[in-house]
Amino acid sequence: MANRLFDLQETKGTFQITGIVSGTEKDNFYTEKKTKTGKDFRAVNFGLEFDEKKTAYVNLTGMPKDKVYFSKAVKKGEKSEMKEVKWSERFSFKEEGFSVMGATLGLEKTTDKDGKLVNLKKKLVEFDACKEINDKLTDGKSVFVKGKTEFSSFVNGNGNKTSSVKFIPNQISLCADVNFEKEDFKSNNLFTQTIIYIGIDKEKEGERETGRFILTAKIVTYNSIEDAEFIIEDSKLALQLKKGLKPYNAIQVSGFININNDTESVDSSDDD
Repeated sequence: MANRLFDLQETKGTFQITGIVSGTEKDNFYTEKKTKTGKDFRAVNFGLEFDEKKTAYVNLTGMPKDKVYFSKAVKKGEKSEMKEVKWSERFSFKEEGFSVMGATLGLEKTTDKDGKLVNLKKKLVEFDACKEINDKLTDGKSVFVKGKTEFSSFVNGNGNKTSSVKFIPNQISLCADVNFEKEDFKSNNLFTQTIIYIGIDKEKEGERETGRFILTAKIVTYNSIEDAEFIIEDSKLALQLKKGLKPYNAIQVSGFININNDTESVDSSDDD
């Protein structure tokens, strides 16, 4: 594993979205291939419509590892018990209370001991989870998804910097049908993110102020420092933050995920 170029703590983020699945019939929904170094690689990429004409794209990738890790829940405040297992033994390892560290999936139904219809829960490493998602997930299903956010950027062929945010799931579960036309429908599209605060300015379209504010920030990932912007619609909150914070303060922000209608999915790739 390569050493990091800097010694800053990562500023991590999470998300949760409830929505309707789309894109499973597309060619880029599931990818299974060999990397440049001959390693197996799998990826899934699908849409999740959480409000009318608003779709976020969920991406998961996985590769075989030398070892996988199983954890056992303990009492609150105690350190989890961990066990290291060979990759080839990840399915055969069975010890009471231990579950593999990876993604939690509930993509098919089963009947519990009380006769109730519930999700069949599976915990799988990311490599195996990609295959399970490919086998079980279909367009039109309503699911609850949560996981982590991943910020990145690249310079395109025209020399312009393009930034993106990936939504990487650690749980995908079937849920009650999402119906945007119901009177009591409420969108579930939340995020939390630790940021390095830079500043706040009024948003403008040309010379006209929109009434909203733009919070500029830095996101520290494992191997880069990314630029990010967040929209604040509450002017009172924006002014409080501007008055109370200094540049390079670390804070946690939360809010709603907003997707432009022309947003496109970013294909997963690998560098190995």
